[in-house]
Amino acid sequence: MKAGFTILAAAFALLCVPAAIFAENESAPAAVPADEISAPAVAETETAPADVPAARPEEFFNVRNAAILGVVEGLTEYLPVSSTGHLIIANSALGLDAETPLVRRGAAENGVPAAAEEIVLDGDGNAFSVKAAADAYSIIIQFGAIIAVLFAYWKRCTGTLVGVFRRDAASWRLSRNLIVAFVPAAALGFFFHSKIEEFLFNPAAVAAALICCDLYLSGYMAFPDSLRHGFFQAVSIGSTTGFASDDFNAWPSFSRNVLLLLMFAGGCSGSTAGGIKISRLVILLKASWAELLRTLHPRIIYSIKMGNKTVDPVVIGNITRFFFLYMLVFMVLAILISLSGLSAMDSIGLVAACMSSVGPAFGIVGPTATYTGLSDWARFISICAMLLGRLEIFTLLAILQPDFWRNKQNW
Repeated sequence: MKAGFTILAAAFALLCVPAAIFAENESAPAAVPADEISAPAVAETETAPADVPAARPEEFFNVRNAAILGVVEGLTEYLPVSSTGHLIIANSALGLDAETPLVRRGAAENGVPAAAEEIVLDGDGNAFSVKAAADAYSIIIQFGAIIAVLFAYWKRCTGTLVGVFRRDAASWRLSRNLIVAFVPAAALGFFFHSKIEEFLFNPAAVAAALICCDLYLSGYMAFPDSLRHGFFQAVSIGSTTGFASDDFNAWPSFSRNVLLLLMFAGGCSGSTAGGIKISRLVILLKASWAELLRTLHPRIIYSIKMGNKTVDPVVIGNITRFFFLYMLVFMVLAILISLSGLSAMDSIGLVAACMSSVGPAFGIVGPTATYTGLSDWARFISICAMLLGRLEIFTLLAILQPDFWRNKQNW
């Protein structure tokens, strides 16, 4: 039964694609020429230039992306995990979180298609972005999951509905519980919609929510404590500040693994946080997806964008080399530090914490311990890891090159 539910949810996502594209082409709410869009929509100037970055719907909303999102929705509804959270992560990986406005060809006049493309506007007169369309599409997919539930449990649903009219005690109790659970969530969503979208619709918030759920469902903490410690620790590790509100070294394995991944992610580009940086990881994901598309379609021309700007191929190459060198240094240091007798998990966590400048890690250097218990060899490797991570590897390696000191212009 659950397998059928998963298939139905994914299939409904695929069926939504032709309808979405047809609606975009035939009945979009409003559109204006790209060179006449007003300032609040795409730029801070009074009139946007003619070369405003824009995207066509078919570039992002196609059967391939719909299949991926449909499978993600179907599997996460089948498993006891957050489907919305995983859809946010999937949208980010597929590049569907860009603020690039969508465009469509203008309306035909006298049977002649218009040559100029027009930016699609939403109901408030602002440019309808790729992210807004992806969020709307995620809601459509979840509506398909609801229909799948009704189809899979049709007898139970109709039995409960009939029982309400017949004043059956069990049906009334279930209906009351559903209303009690729905009304507070609906009220919070109505009054705090903008704040919820601003702070909770991002991968970092999803990681924090996963930790909270794991701490609570595993029975390790009560719900208020899991919410407080889970979000605090995710923000602390993700921003590489290193504060601890609880001994996360004793947390369930899933929560510790999520914290380990947050150590690698680090902060945003330009911040003082350590780690690989989120912007680099996003570009790497998009570059990997672009390479897959080039494998399937050798003649495709695919550009990688961050926000409204196209990322230069030289920058992508630099990020790829940095990531490769970062992981190579990480593996070498983890192997070297394991010579001091540390376990594999302790070695990996210690090197990750040092390279990302987090501080506390797992095992012997957990949040309730210090580095005094390490051997001299382990502390020496930790110092090297901190220097390499803080200076982002290339700077330190450049200083160690003899050519750097021969050229006085580098001083």
